Amino acid sequence: MANTNLKHSSPQGGRLRSAVAITAILSLYSASAMADGGMASMCFFITYMKQIVGSVAVIAIFVWVMGYFEKKAVLADIGQYVVLGCMIAAMAGWFVSQAGLVPPSCSA
Repeated sequence: MANTNLKHSSPQGGRLRSAVAITAILSLYSASAMADGGMASMCFFITYMKQIVGSVAVIAIFVWVMGYFEKKAVLADIGQYVVLGCMIAAMAGWFVSQAGLVPPSCSA
C-alpha cells in the first residue's frame, strides 16, 4: 500500500518519481519521433527542448517581475536563478550549433 502520509515521505522519493515521469514522457515523445526517421527525430527533439527552455524562461521572467513589484525577495531570487539556468541552456545550444554538432538537415 502506498504511503499517503506526507510527514514521513522522503524528499528523495519525490525527486525519483519526478525523474522517472519526465524520462517516461520524453521517451514516449522520442519514440513517436523515431517512427518518422532518424534525422527527423533528432530535429524534433532539438526543437522540443528549445520550446521547453523558452517557455520556462518566459514564465521565470513573469515570476521575477511579480516578485520585484510585490517586494518578495524569494520570488525575485527564484526568477533570477531560473532565467540564469535558461540562459546557460541557450548558450550551450548555441555552442553546440557553432561546433557543427547539429545535423545539417535541422535548421538550428
